[in-house]
Amino acid sequence: MDRIDSSALMFTSQQCGSAVWTLAAGRSITLKTVAPTVLKVSSGRVWATAGDGSDQTSDDLVLSAGEELALPAGQTLVIEGWPSACFEMALAALPVRRQEAAMPPLWPALKALGAWWSASARAPQRAWR
Repeated sequence: MDRIDSSALMFTSQQCGSAVWTLAAGRSITLKTVAPTVLKVSSGRVWATAGDGSDQTSDDLVLSAGEELALPAGQTLVIEGWPSACFEMALAALPVRRQEAAMPPLWPALKALGAWWSASARAPQRAWR
């Protein structure tokens, strides 16, 4: 299977590193999330306007390098470098299901085994012939 170099799909001005995008001063981009997503600012600052696409008011935020913004699925996001920035969009991590929630509790089985062991120790022993 051939690998496609993602840098071939981007303008040089968009390349800042692997999977990291650059917004030059005065440039903006509109994105719509299809899954829970995290916007991570690598360098500079971004002015981000997030909304659900309706005509209702949207939230404006300024994020600096190292800051993140969690976005639900279906969110519309307009971001602008302020004055310029490097950022990446990553899928949000799914919650991890605790293992013990998937398995029945072990204590009742251990208690039953202990009761069986105690009862078998008190039972008369038969000699094998």
